[in-house]
Amino acid sequence: MGKKVLFFDVDGTLVDGKNEIPKSAFDAIKKTRENGNLVFINSGRCYGMLHSIEKMIDVDGLLCGCGTEIMYHGESLFNYVLDRDVKERVIASSKKYNIDVIAEGHDGAAYSGNVEETRMQAVKDTIMFIETLGTDMHIPYSADFNMAKFCIQADELSDVEGFKKEFEKDFDVIDRHDGFYECVPNGYSKGTAVDWVLNKFDIKKEDAYCFGDSTNDLTMFAAGINAIAMGEHSVELEEYATFITKNLEDDGVEYAMKHYGLI
Repeated sequence: MGKKVLFFDVDGTLVDGKNEIPKSAFDAIKKTRENGNLVFINSGRCYGMLHSIEKMIDVDGLLCGCGTEIMYHGESLFNYVLDRDVKERVIASSKKYNIDVIAEGHDGAAYSGNVEETRMQAVKDTIMFIETLGTDMHIPYSADFNMAKFCIQADELSDVEGFKKEFEKDFDVIDRHDGFYECVPNGYSKGTAVDWVLNKFDIKKEDAYCFGDSTNDLTMFAAGINAIAMGEHSVELEEYATFITKNLEDDGVEYAMKHYGLI
């Protein structure tokens, strides 16, 4: 039997609402690695927001920021950073389109405005969550911040369509619902990260297993043959899912890995 490779989204897939990995998932990943299989975190979070995961579980690598950085056994093999002129346009978009911008990169995260003055409670909650991860938060950010991708929060006063029109040639704008959009440089995705790993280790697509729960996992699901949606998942994933497992808290990771004979 050839080597398998498993890819895990973080929030809602591997890590629960308390930012913890259930013991069943932890033990299952440990066991499949002992069986000779590779395990990669494949996250929308950039490396600066994944330090807590590194401390929680041993894996072979981190695919960060929707494919904008590849980490393998602690070494950064690839790291994409936005050009300065694009970063300046992103910074300007906050006032231009009445949105809040949270930038992400290898060195942490950055916010476009004043946390106390934002009208959007969702932004305050997001920043608070980022800080609980032990992530370096840069406020306010500038074009000197090494940005790989960013997210925006919008409300009824925002011009989201104007923002999309300006940046459609630069970014894939992923609707994560409730006015939250993830903006990933065109040409990069969780799917391109999967392809990179498969090529690097000469592993066939049928030996790749992708675990996810949200819309930014679509490209990862499309890149692999075996696409496992968690019990609670975005409906958009169902077109690509080959297996729907139980909820994370109900031992969903372990259940799916047993289903596929990975443990």
